[in-house]
Amino acid sequence: MYESFGFRDGLAQPVISELREERGAERKKIRRDAGILYEDRVVAPGEFILGYRNEYDELTYCPNVKRWPGDATYTSGRFALNGTYLAVRQIEQDVDAFAKFEAVYGEAVCEKMMGRRRDGKPLSWQGSPGVPISDSEADAFRFRVDDANGFGCPKGAHIRRVNPRDTLGIDVQSSIKSVKLHRLLRRGRPYREEVANEKPRKGIFFIACNADLERQFEFIYQRWLRNPRFVCLNDQDDPLVGKPAATRSFSMPGLASGEEVSLAAFTQTLGGGYFFLPGISALKFILGCEGSSKAVGSEAVVALAP
Repeated sequence: MYESFGFRDGLAQPVISELREERGAERKKIRRDAGILYEDRVVAPGEFILGYRNEYDELTYCPNVKRWPGDATYTSGRFALNGTYLAVRQIEQDVDAFAKFEAVYGEAVCEKMMGRRRDGKPLSWQGSPGVPISDSEADAFRFRVDDANGFGCPKGAHIRRVNPRDTLGIDVQSSIKSVKLHRLLRRGRPYREEVANEKPRKGIFFIACNADLERQFEFIYQRWLRNPRFVCLNDQDDPLVGKPAATRSFSMPGLASGEEVSLAAFTQTLGGGYFFLPGISALKFILGCEGSSKAVGSEAVVALAP
């Protein structure tokens, strides 16, 4: 999928460990294409599904609801078992502003700002540019190992902020272990809104599943994307979704014309929210389709109890 700025999106997805492999051949290909870096993206199921063990080796907390029977008909567990939390954002993209920026600085700078080439290949990719590669192969790289100082992919680039991989921590393995505490199952869907007597508005609907909104989605947004001191940078946040400001800059070590470029406001968040996404048994309970003589309605959704 290509978003409105013309970049492939959604390549870096975690692999849920212990998940039943209904598509065994596809999983084997993902493992083969990733090679020795496959384990870097394998994350415990409790990071995304409530009631399972997470990266702390703890069972993810499951809220309950009033009138939930909790018997064998309803999985003999708490209401939220097999559910997850959904973070949603509608982000409008200023395609004209991005095009003007590219006209001044060129495609190479835009790719450094994003952190990937337009076709999704990592900036450290050494193979032939015309040969297509799988998403798994495109996601098989590390920053500290391949580009510690950010000469290829700058330390403040968008993809380096949302998934620092082996950048943080005292060594490669501790960094990867730490980052697994903040992974998301995410999807972005481009949209186009027709407006009378105006240019169409374009953007992306961002959705992400996680079992802990504070430790996963909010942590990434506040501590990595919006952090002006991320990896010792000086007063810079994410170049694409950072805070609107009169003056913003982006550092690129080794740039011939100087290490910083001035940024425009490329995006704005129009809205969003946090939602509970129930498992199948909980959904049937809400709809009153199983074991209940009457529909419970919205009370089952909002009355989550300890």
